[in-house]
Amino acid sequence: MSPAPMTAVDIDDFLLWAAAGVVLGGRLGYILFYDLPRYLDNPGDILAVWQGGMSFHGGLTGVTIAMILF
Repeated sequence: MSPAPMTAVDIDDFLLWAAAGVVLGGRLGYILFYDLPRYLDNPGDILAVWQGGMSFHGGLTGVTIAMILF
């Protein structure tokens, strides 16, 4: 019997990369596409996720990039 192409540790690492890609990409997409002037004036607000949102297309792009890098 041949070994599995991915181990449980590989899958765990992949899910961590994918989750980070969704969150970071979604936030970055929201900043770039919806309210860029505000964040250029107040860059500290980028981390204030309770005062903004996330975008689907940014999250999709982020998880796609994370999958490619993984």
